[in-house]
Amino acid sequence: MPTPQIEKQQQQIEQLETKVAYLEHHIEQLNDALVTLQLDNKTAKDALKYLYQQVQSIGGSQGAQTSGSFIEPPPPHY
Repeated sequence: MPTPQIEKQQQQIEQLETKVAYLEHHIEQLNDALVTLQLDNKTAKDALKYLYQQVQSIGGSQGAQTSGSFIEPPPPHY
């Protein structure tokens, strides 16, 4: 028959194993979330880069830029 001390140690070991399993599960969930965020971030960066290139090509054909804003051509009726 196991002594009360051994039973207590076994119970503590089981609690620690449960905690480790719980933490491993949450680490896996956090890792999955991180991978998703990294993919979303890359997609957003690629889209921003594309938009920046489009704006640069439009702005470059219209002439110089002043203080960060583009010079708009006059309306067609002028």
